[in-house]
Amino acid sequence: MNRWELNPCDGDPCELSDTESDPHEIDNLYGRPDHRDRVRAMAAVIGIWQHWTGDTVPPSAP
Repeated sequence: MNRWELNPCDGDPCELSDTESDPHEIDNLYGRPDHRDRVRAMAAVIGIWQHWTGDTVPPSAP
């Protein structure tokens, strides 16, 4: 299991969770400036995966 979980949502609030320190995913870290680079990097990986798999659902902008 990865420590960080990013849930990009088109039309709903996006979520970033630290599953190590917050296993129940209570605190949404998505909008916090100190996690901005992490969100961008994770969103880029999701974008690459979407391209590779042919997923056409538009990702949310980080």
